[in-house]
Amino acid sequence: SAVSDRLFVYSWAGVLTILEVLRRNRTRRPLVPAVVDESGRLNHRQLVDRAWGVANGLIAIGVRPGDTVGILCGNGIFSAESILGAMAAGAIAVPLSWRWSRLELEHGLNDSRARVVLADREFGPAVQELIGDGGALAVSHLVVEGPAYESFIGPASWPGVAVSEGAPALSLYPGGTTGAADRAILRATIGAAAAGRFQNKLPYGGFPLGSTVAQSLRPFPQFSSGLGALWAPQGRTWYDSLQAKVTQRVWHGLEAQYAFTW
Repeated sequence: SAVSDRLFVYSWAGVLTILEVLRRNRTRRPLVPAVVDESGRLNHRQLVDRAWGVANGLIAIGVRPGDTVGILCGNGIFSAESILGAMAAGAIAVPLSWRWSRLELEHGLNDSRARVVLADREFGPAVQELIGDGGALAVSHLVVEGPAYESFIGPASWPGVAVSEGAPALSLYPGGTTGAADRAILRATIGAAAAGRFQNKLPYGGFPLGSTVAQSLRPFPQFSSGLGALWAPQGRTWYDSLQAKVTQRVWHGLEAQYAFTW
């Protein structure tokens, strides 16, 4: 199914929704640092204002509660305000890994059905290239960090979106080998473009280009079958012991304990 490779995190299933937490932090601790990266820092008031601006910007371009918003960026202020902004708009934030290959990114965008993608300067071109090649048909808006992103951000006011406690807020893709894109790479032949970042990375000279990526990652990639245990253990191990412990309770304010095993 379309969601079989994703983990939904229901962030609303608590006492407070994300919107309520943002509003509370903005009032109770406005000047306390909230997020810091190499470009600067935002306190809680600034972070909430930016998140609300992102939310209002998304609403202005047609994002409605339940829509998915793809987010491709590194860790930092941009990721914090964009993810919280998508949630504040009632949308499902879908962080996309910047480590993904083109094939994996294409799968993530199409599987999540993201209509809007927010990307930082470094990774925006990768999404733009996919859109230009027809690899991300569902994406109707790409907003890249910079002047266009600042123009996209709306007013720093509460978006006024009613979000139910049971509505999904965040959709995460697994980072291991369980995702569909990862399985496709593992099954691809190592000489094919579908092998992604593993293409032509042979474990040893002469490794067949027709073998799969999964085979190349085995401990002994030169052997595809026939490995098994020879001469199964026929002995046994037996351990006997006697344990003794002597304890002297409190005596003149002292307590002693002696234990011996043989």
